[in-house]
Amino acid sequence: NVDDNNEVKITSSSLLNNDIKYLPKFAADFNDINFFHSNREQFSWLKYDFKDRKICPTHYSMKTTYDVNSSPRSWVFEVSNTGYENDWTILDTQNETTIFMTKQPVSHTFDIQQSNNEYYRYIRIRTTGKNNNNKDFFSISCVEFFGFIQQPK
Repeated sequence: NVDDNNEVKITSSSLLNNDIKYLPKFAADFNDINFFHSNREQFSWLKYDFKDRKICPTHYSMKTTYDVNSSPRSWVFEVSNTGYENDWTILDTQNETTIFMTKQPVSHTFDIQQSNNEYYRYIRIRTTGKNNNNKDFFSISCVEFFGFIQQPK
């Protein structure tokens, strides 16, 4: 896990009942048992800090949990070099997507809609609407990024 290895720091807006079995780092596991789950709040997010590296994202994949009702429907894929709240650029928007409305976990790769060929330290996925269960929480089994990495100088 990249978070456990101290390569990337993964944080979230909240954690369901502060329960350690739903930690943000589990969104970097390729393990169907572990997953991230936020509290019930609007605009929940996962943030990835690449620390001394930067990434120029071209695609990203998301894998749902075993509970299809908790799958996200609407979100934005944002990037920043500061991580400050007012300093995010949206590169991809998904509104009311039905890709994750299956009865089993599914993985899907999304193209970055507005690639600008720049490198960023932070990536954030922020929900912008209710999930498949018409609730305000973010639950995801795995997120993976594709693109180009700028190594530390």
